Amino acid sequence: MKSSKFLPILYILTFLFVLIGSTFAYFTTGVQSNTGAIAANSAKVGIKLLVEPLYVDESLIPMDNEDVMKAYTKRCIDDNNYGACQAYTITVENIGEALEYNGTINFTMEHIENLNYLVLDENDEEYHEITEIEQGSELPLGDSFNLPKEGKRVFKLIIWVPNFDYDQYEYDGGGTFNALVTYKSAGDYQISGSITGN
Repeated sequence: MKSSKFLPILYILTFLFVLIGSTFAYFTTGVQSNTGAIAANSAKVGIKLLVEPLYVDESLIPMDNEDVMKAYTKRCIDDNNYGACQAYTITVENIGEALEYNGTINFTMEHIENLNYLVLDENDEEYHEITEIEQGSELPLGDSFNLPKEGKRVFKLIIWVPNFDYDQYEYDGGGTFNALVTYKSAGDYQISGSITGN
């Protein structure tokens, strides 16, 4: 008899605890959302940069410059299944107000004296011409470009060892390189990403 009177009281208390807990959770979430919304609205400038390997499975052997697009379309593998080039995808996304962006790349090379690079746009058209890499120099990734709010550009960076009429193993064999990719906008806002190859 006592247990039958106790059960309705237990149900009422449980309901009150659940109601109070739900109300507290609602207000906590509401406060956190408002704080986040203020931070997002005050952010006028925002750049996202993603540098991803595309074709990097093989070590590089020398390749003639005129064969770079042929090698790229064959996933950077030559007719003898050697690594003819390495390719990376660079994605620049504007998450703030519309701004102009400019990209540069800076290489560090170990046991490699000769490297070239080329930049393609979203349609695999040449965006920046074949360029000889100078170690420690800030080199261009192409012309400046405007991005609207939430706009995005995708580029392909292709890197290879140019072929010369002598044995290049002593100068370019078994070496490695690192590169820092940087995009800057008006007001000197910038973001960087790095790549490593061999």
